Amino acid sequence: MRLLRSRTFVGLIAAALGAMTTVLAAQAGRPPQGDDATRALLAEVHALRVAMERLAMNGPRAQLAYGRLQIQEERITNLTSQLETIKDRIRGDAVGEFKNEFTARERELEQQIASEQARWTDLNQRLEELDHALTPPPPGR
Repeated sequence: MRLLRSRTFVGLIAAALGAMTTVLAAQAGRPPQGDDATRALLAEVHALRVAMERLAMNGPRAQLAYGRLQIQEERITNLTSQLETIKDRIRGDAVGEFKNEFTARERELEQQIASEQARWTDLNQRLEELDHALTPPPPGR
């Protein structure tokens, strides 16, 4: 009877060891689920850090470009006002030599306005590029 109990006991131990070996082998073949979650979380934290660094770099550039754009708008407004004043004088009581001076000044102001408008367009394009760079990509990309 003792021999039967010993064999049964040894058989149960062998079965338990076999089952444990099978379970351990199966777990070793795939990483734990917590590890996947940690990797995903680290990837998201990294992406967030990259986005914040990008924002920190582009923010001051955008402010500077916007300030320049405002200055250009003021220049264009002032030059346009001067041009209108000159045109009024040409149409008005300007005669002879004064009319020639006003006409020359009119051409000069028109050229300056064209130059300032080209700068304004360039700055506006830069702002558009910065806006595009700062806009986050849609989800799922």
